[in-house]
Amino acid sequence: MRKTLLLAVVAVVAVMLPAAANAGQYCWSEKIDQVVLLGDNIYFATDKTCPTWCSVPTSWSAEARNRAYSMLLTAKAANRTLSFYWPTAATACAVMPAYSAPDQFLFNN
Repeated sequence: MRKTLLLAVVAVVAVMLPAAANAGQYCWSEKIDQVVLLGDNIYFATDKTCPTWCSVPTSWSAEARNRAYSMLLTAKAANRTLSFYWPTAATACAVMPAYSAPDQFLFNN
């Protein structure tokens, strides 16, 4: 019984470790440098993670993309910052490859 339970625990931990190692990162308080609407695509540049272009995920619904676009424009026009969650980032505020898309947009106070 103990051996079976121990093996089950080890198996669960082994399955979870790769997921934890690939966890993304938040980058807080990014200044929006540029926002571009090109057809149905929304691109933006920031001072930390996106010095080259990043994008709003094309998999999001039209309504979600409109909200993200509104957040980007509001932050740019009001000189406010946004925070992003990057699912593929290894460290917080790592420079992301061009056209990367964050999973979350957060408006800062």
